[in-house]
Amino acid sequence: GTVRSTKTGQMLDVFLSEFYSCELPGPSNIFGLQVVSSGRKGLILFALSQEVRCSERADPSAFVTVICVDANKDSVSAVLSDSIRLAFPTDQDVISLEFLQGVSLCLVLTTTLSKPSDLSGTTTSCLRIYVLPSNLEEGCDSKTLDPVQSFEFKSLLLTSFKLRSVEGDASIQTAVVADAELGCHAFTLHDQDATAGQLAPTSLAPYYPEFSLLEGSLLSVDVLYRNGLRYTAFGYQHGLVTIHKTNLKGDTPTVDQSWSTALDGPITSCRLVPCCGDDVRLIVTAAIGFAAVFRCVEKHGLSDGAVLPGSQHDDSALCVEVLPAPGLDDTTHLVAIGTYANHVLIYAPAPPTQEAGDAATCASCSAYELRWRIVLRHPVYSIRVGPDHISRAHRHRPSKVHPHDDTMPTVLVVMTMYDVHLYRLL
Repeated sequence: GTVRSTKTGQMLDVFLSEFYSCELPGPSNIFGLQVVSSGRKGLILFALSQEVRCSERADPSAFVTVICVDANKDSVSAVLSDSIRLAFPTDQDVISLEFLQGVSLCLVLTTTLSKPSDLSGTTTSCLRIYVLPSNLEEGCDSKTLDPVQSFEFKSLLLTSFKLRSVEGDASIQTAVVADAELGCHAFTLHDQDATAGQLAPTSLAPYYPEFSLLEGSLLSVDVLYRNGLRYTAFGYQHGLVTIHKTNLKGDTPTVDQSWSTALDGPITSCRLVPCCGDDVRLIVTAAIGFAAVFRCVEKHGLSDGAVLPGSQHDDSALCVEVLPAPGLDDTTHLVAIGTYANHVLIYAPAPPTQEAGDAATCASCSAYELRWRIVLRHPVYSIRVGPDHISRAHRHRPSKVHPHDDTMPTVLVVMTMYDVHLYRLL
């Protein structure tokens, strides 16, 4: 398809082609995916899956599967490298997966849902930490890993995510789990504890005051750093969407401004993207079957929202990712939406129109038009892109952003309920 640069108006042909797909050990449901760079010529994918119970007596098994991708300017290839079993109680089911310290630590969130026959009505959740071998991509002798640490909760945990901040010379990574009743629980990992895999409970207040403003059960989070400011987007189970702007220039982070809007259905994912000079835009997906974009948040708040065309005709929209447009400037992005109807919808910036009004004065705030529709066999749970590009670098840490390395192709990773698909974008 043809993609238009939002900065210069240049038109460029962009090609999307699948070069690899595989099913993970199982039959399995896939619950998490991580994409990391491995030197300048490759990527490593880490996928967590859990075997489907075939009977009440069957014990669930969770696996971390490693897929090595050799990606350079001229060619891409991939191979399924190894799978390692993670040990955890047989009565628990996986909710989500996160990694800290690159991929040294694997954080698995599990829960035990109360059965109808259980009169106590209790729910137990657990965050388990596993230390992964450093040479996983080369194969591993140990095929079963036990957790080195665990934290139990007497409530239902909905999701997990990670935050990153900088304190002096010591880099701190914080894992956060969202509670259906009590807000969030946070755990901090200092770099010196990485090899031991030890996390410590911590308070988010000193670094992330916006988390004291939560307004319900949190389902999705995204963070964007810009010019001494941090924008944090929250998507809630009851459909509320909020953005908090935190000033990082003083001694203590302070929330300067907040915006909110109510949408229909749980907000399954959200992404903040730089646009319009120092402004930002927000893209969200909702469980009842649509995706929406809010342009120029600083200028319009969350009042300038528009449904992405075609997304309202699919089943639940589950995930969103922002992709660089190969060969174009860093302000031009593609948007990929994954749906429960087995589709990946990819959008490109649309030409500005007279009807766009005030937004048309800013080229990077043009609307999106549906450019590709990928039809798969199973619901799409997650979409990732590698190597890291400008918007992801902005989101995860307040550091200098390096331009996208155009010597490596953009690899689009799509995780469905049962398999993984890799696409090359060029």
